[in-house]
Amino acid sequence: MLGIPYVPSMHTVLSRVDKSGKLMGGFIFTDYTGPCITVHMAGIRPGWMNRAIMWVLFDYPFIQLRTDKLLAPVSSGNAVTIGIASRLGFHEVARVPGVYKDGDLILMATTPIQCRWLTRPSPMKEAA
Repeated sequence: MLGIPYVPSMHTVLSRVDKSGKLMGGFIFTDYTGPCITVHMAGIRPGWMNRAIMWVLFDYPFIQLRTDKLLAPVSSGNAVTIGIASRLGFHEVARVPGVYKDGDLILMATTPIQCRWLTRPSPMKEAA
């Protein structure tokens, strides 16, 4: 769905499944450098992104890996994902024209200081 290769030895996948085990959506974390990691996100079914999965999205890179920056590459033609990333606290830091068939590459980023999700207690108990 994301159009990127998944290499289990190099990438981490975090996903949400429904009660029957069907995939609802998730994240692939790539290009970990220590100070930074990139996330690619996709939803298959409406409502896949709840508080618990949003908390995990930021806990993994900022708390577990202790990165300083989380990047999200998005096509300028994908208004839905741009809106979701913006509401999650990402902001545009760079743009590369003509990378995708439907538009420019917009590189969005956030940091632990900018991340409002880390100030909330873990909702993982309510997700279980």
